Amino acid sequence: MRPSQVVVATEEDAARRAASAAFRIDDGDNFLCSQDRWRGYEDGEASFYLAPGVVLHHRADRGEYKHHFTLLTGDGEQPVAITGMEQIRHHLAARAAGLPAVPATVDTEDADEHKAALTALDNHLKTLGA
Repeated sequence: MRPSQVVVATEEDAARRAASAAFRIDDGDNFLCSQDRWRGYEDGEASFYLAPGVVLHHRADRGEYKHHFTLLTGDGEQPVAITGMEQIRHHLAARAAGLPAVPATVDTEDADEHKAALTALDNHLKTLGA
């Protein structure tokens, strides 16, 4: 086996592991569970392209058998730990509306304004069937 074949096999393994672990956060229609949608890397990590500038990142702690999913953006926002699809939807809807994606647990006046705007946007998207 040539080194290039090992690299490809390692990348495919990382993508497969990410897709297999995605059921932890995607218990719906398994959108994240397709190996073909993941891009594996030599270091065992993988990424899933969601939208321009938005990527879901997977990292596994093999010694502890834990999987970590993190939402990364290209605009300098802090990485966000993801535990469910609703968080991904929240962040994508906020970005589409031009709003900061504040966590739903933040208790500030600004967060309440953003949550109200996101709720209105979410209701509008539901009426459109999006």
